[in-house]
Amino acid sequence: MNRKREKESTISPSNSQSSSSSESSSSNSFSYCSLLRYSNKVDRLLLGLGIFLSISQGCCSSLNAILFRDLTDVLISGQGSYTNQTFDHQQFNNETLNIIHTYFLYGTLLFSLSFVSMCCWHTFCERQIFKIRVAYFSALLRQDWEWFDQNDSGAAIVRMNDGLERVRDGLGDKLGVIIAYLTHFFCGLSLAFYLSVEMTIVTLIITPAFILPIIISRKMISKVTFKELEAYESAATAAGEVISGIKTVVSFNGEQKEINRYSKFLSKAMYWGLWRASLSSFEGLLGHSSCVFQWQFHSGWWGTRLVLKGSITPGTTLAVFWAVNGAIYFVGQAIPHLTSVSSCYSAAVPVFQIIDRTVILDGTSDKGLKLSKVKGKVKFENVWFKYPARQKVNVLKGISLHANPGENIALVGHSGSGKSTTAALMMHFYELNGGKISIDDTNIDELNLSHLRNIVGIVSQEPLLFADTVENNMRLGAPDLDDNEMEYYCKLANAHDFIEQLPNGYKTAIGNGGVELSGGQRQRIAIARTLARKPSILILDEATSALDSESESLVQIALENAAEGRTTITIAHRLGTIRNCNRIYVFDDGKIVEVGSHQELMEKDGHYAKMVQSQEIEVGNRQESTMEEYSFESRRESCDSKSSRQKFSKKTARSCSLTSEKLLSDISPLPIGEENEQPSTFLEILRYTKPEWGLLAISILISVLRGFNYPIYSILYGRMFRILSTGTDEEKSSNSGMNAIYLTALGIYALIVTMAAGCLIGYVGERLTKRLRILLFTNILRQDGEYFDVPEHAPGRLITRLSTDAPNIRAAIDQRLADVIQGFSAVFCGIAIAFWFSPTMALMGLVNVGVLISLQGFITHVLKKRGEKDSERSEEPSRLAIEAVEQHRTVQYLTREQSFVKKFADGMHPIHIRNLQRGILQSISYALSTSYTSFSFAIGYRFGLLLVDHDLANPFTVFQVIESLNSSSPSLLALGSYIPEFVRAQISAGLLFQMLRYEPKIDSNTGKKTTLDSDISLKNVYFGYQVSGRKMILKDFTLKIESGKTTAIVGASGCGKSTTIQLLERFYDPIAGRIDFGSTNLRDLNLKHLRSQVALVEQEPTLFNYSIRKNIAYGLESIKEGEVIQAAKIAHAHEFITSLPEGYDTIVGEGGSKLSGGQKQRIAIARAIVRNPKILLLDEAMSALDVESERLVQEALEKAKEGRTCVVIAHRLTTIRGALLILIVFGSASF
Repeated sequence: MNRKREKESTISPSNSQSSSSSESSSSNSFSYCSLLRYSNKVDRLLLGLGIFLSISQGCCSSLNAILFRDLTDVLISGQGSYTNQTFDHQQFNNETLNIIHTYFLYGTLLFSLSFVSMCCWHTFCERQIFKIRVAYFSALLRQDWEWFDQNDSGAAIVRMNDGLERVRDGLGDKLGVIIAYLTHFFCGLSLAFYLSVEMTIVTLIITPAFILPIIISRKMISKVTFKELEAYESAATAAGEVISGIKTVVSFNGEQKEINRYSKFLSKAMYWGLWRASLSSFEGLLGHSSCVFQWQFHSGWWGTRLVLKGSITPGTTLAVFWAVNGAIYFVGQAIPHLTSVSSCYSAAVPVFQIIDRTVILDGTSDKGLKLSKVKGKVKFENVWFKYPARQKVNVLKGISLHANPGENIALVGHSGSGKSTTAALMMHFYELNGGKISIDDTNIDELNLSHLRNIVGIVSQEPLLFADTVENNMRLGAPDLDDNEMEYYCKLANAHDFIEQLPNGYKTAIGNGGVELSGGQRQRIAIARTLARKPSILILDEATSALDSESESLVQIALENAAEGRTTITIAHRLGTIRNCNRIYVFDDGKIVEVGSHQELMEKDGHYAKMVQSQEIEVGNRQESTMEEYSFESRRESCDSKSSRQKFSKKTARSCSLTSEKLLSDISPLPIGEENEQPSTFLEILRYTKPEWGLLAISILISVLRGFNYPIYSILYGRMFRILSTGTDEEKSSNSGMNAIYLTALGIYALIVTMAAGCLIGYVGERLTKRLRILLFTNILRQDGEYFDVPEHAPGRLITRLSTDAPNIRAAIDQRLADVIQGFSAVFCGIAIAFWFSPTMALMGLVNVGVLISLQGFITHVLKKRGEKDSERSEEPSRLAIEAVEQHRTVQYLTREQSFVKKFADGMHPIHIRNLQRGILQSISYALSTSYTSFSFAIGYRFGLLLVDHDLANPFTVFQVIESLNSSSPSLLALGSYIPEFVRAQISAGLLFQMLRYEPKIDSNTGKKTTLDSDISLKNVYFGYQVSGRKMILKDFTLKIESGKTTAIVGASGCGKSTTIQLLERFYDPIAGRIDFGSTNLRDLNLKHLRSQVALVEQEPTLFNYSIRKNIAYGLESIKEGEVIQAAKIAHAHEFITSLPEGYDTIVGEGGSKLSGGQKQRIAIARAIVRNPKILLLDEAMSALDVESERLVQEALEKAKEGRTCVVIAHRLTTIRGALLILIVFGSASF
């Protein structure tokens, strides 16, 4: 079906409404079964076996009540005989031994069921998460540009990390635990009714009072969790945007503004996190201790009456209570896991909304026609278009154009007139609002998208490279490219020479986004990559805008050669590059206002002629022509033989080599990344909670007091044993009533301490998470340029650390910590009670507890060691995924979506295997926790039987000691769920604290705040980037910049021009030499003070996802509206801003994605002008401007330069005629 007709039938005119409706529908149709869609036969077998074994485990664990009934009947009878001095040792031994042996076999069965079932769940879950993660990443790369225009890529990335980890929590072992516990609940209640209907009804009579609040709180937790996730996604998006544009942030002193913005999102997340912690505590309370004590109150009192009537045995009283108590207890234990399942559902919905979203323009689809032979005929017919995110603005208004096979046509016009939009539509990145585009008379709606994007090659205005080697970046364009072909295309694009000079040639890693290369070098690699695709139709969208005059001339010849036999569409502001085009289409406000050849349009004396005249193509400028001719001819000559310039450069390099070698020998290797990180200790984590130490101490104290619940209960429980075993009926009735009162008081006590401990420690955990995120974010923003150059500190990795490590550390201080403290408190208190009644028996109990803790400790150690390696290995796939999503446009027009998905899946596979292995260890830990009580009973009562045989104890003492320990030690079950979280917290803390300890080599907070002298000098400066092996970019570089004057720096791409600007901003320090502002060394100045008086406009400006107004005023604390508007007018931006529906309140999108390149550049210029700086740094500030805007902005900058020190880097030599000094840089030597 035609994709356009398909879209018209499925998408309403209002995209926002459609999107909202679609998401709502998707949410409503999503069910838990949707999580299983990627399961195969093996997965379904694992799931089925896991469910069956969990049910079997639940059934088996509920049978403990019967064994306990038989045991207590024997013990109570024995105690009665022992008191009456009619005790029969032989009979007691025989009856007790049978039950003890049964307990041992029962424990073995329970361990086996628990272990195998958890292995199934862990394996099933890990296999599903691996598939969902890959599917989600694949779905992200499939999304069309419309989706990315309306959604934050940062939030999408968070879902792939934090979101899917929440899905993991609710899909694996926790789900198995819930099934086992719920099965125990139903089986336990059934068994209780079987043992005594009356007793069970009395025990359950107060159940509704607890169940209803649990249901209500469950729904509230689901809503709160969703809002918490939303806030964290917003925080991650903001952090990602800031880290990716870090140099812009620090150059405009925007660090505090961004920290405040990040903190605002985190505060909102913390608010909802506190709600979640409070509700979880309330839920756990209702399902746990308070209920247990109230049930014991009813069952103990009523059970005694039934025993006195002769309706049931004493053992049945206790058995029914434990059957019901066990059922309710396990429901209470299931509640925290239900929270995870609920969070899993909330986290899974947005993930599967993206996976399930119908993508009309799916570049990975096999649908559509594939042309057998492409001639290259292009035709636009009455095309109308408006961006989905800006429905009120028509960007193209009925344009029509055509290009015959082999023709070269050009699109010219002011920035924002629709030229680049036309190119995007040609690649079918958006659907048209009207009209038709065809290739070889075939509507592109009918063509296969991947085929279309392979036959149409594009070199964009802002080329994007990936954090990989040069050769791998080239092979993204053509995977089958061999070395000889690669060199050929790089030579064609004038890139081979500089690539060969890189430390490892074509195998050199170029950093995130190609950060190790200059703008011109990146552009040339992008051109070579596109040429290697051998497209039938070539789109050059300002393809040479970032090149110097020499490179541009050479690359222009290369592009002209590459265009032979191809249809070429050239978008250009430099009109000299399109004079020979067959036709030139002149755009203005979304319309084509003129068409014709260069000569024809000049004769018309219309829009085009005025543009040409303003650029002085016809009149020319002798000075510039001479310079450019010389550059072009000399550079051409250098391709065939050794030019005098090259010879001089080599001589200069040789003369500097000894000095460079000496410098390098003196430079000690600098640490890169967090290679030496060590897992943190709990005490170190506690140090970061210092502001909450008071609250933490109170919560720990209350958790300790909470631990007294079960030991006190064991005493009351033992008292009940004695009531049933000895005394008259009246005494039994009276004492059971008093016991019920004590249990009621204990229930109220449990209510207070459980809620208090949970809420307080939840508050501390949330505050810690927020504090660590802000501290890490702040420390990242303090770092110098060198820090961000290394691969270990690529934006993707840093964002991952922010998004995952802090929440992982919170797991060490949350409700689970309160449960663990309570557990240890309960055990120590239980041991004390045990020693009070029988020191000998207590020693055996200590052995049991010691074995459990030792085994858990060993497993913890193994899990920790494995977790450290897993954390390191997961960084590279995470970085790859983040980079691919952030650069989705490049991935899609290179049609490499599946290539990145495969690379990501291959990177995650070893981690996937290790996670499967880790699941086995976690299963052992879980099986130990479920079977511990049975083995403890078997061992404890066997030892107790020996003591009774030797008259060292009586049945009651054995019962009391074992119950004191066993009613307390199950509290350590929380340790089983806490250990994996604590291990993960230690690993994350080690990584995060190492990053927090990383001190910047350039401290922006220290130094003098003196009056800035704008007389600048660079003296004998040597500099090379650390990641490039300190290969010298600047060698013995000396430059004098006079105050109040303009100095221009020109030269070939990669010669060190932009590096000089970065040294002046002090993103880096020279290796040798010095930079002075007046008589003050740059190293002695306070950087924030310096940067407040310096304004930078970069070649590829970074804008943030704020309004236009806030972007212009970025970094300024207070500014008047009139100043913003005046700066915009000077930058020739006011007119296009006011033409937008929201004017200055228009949100520019991530990285300014909703604006054209020229519009972004003008806003960046306005941002510099509004600061009224003493020093103005212009690094190719007008490279993206059209002719008319350039002329107007040039005039504005000339005015802005008056009285200011200006350093200008330019390839367009017309822009630097007025400079006092023009410095020509050749291969790091200046003239």
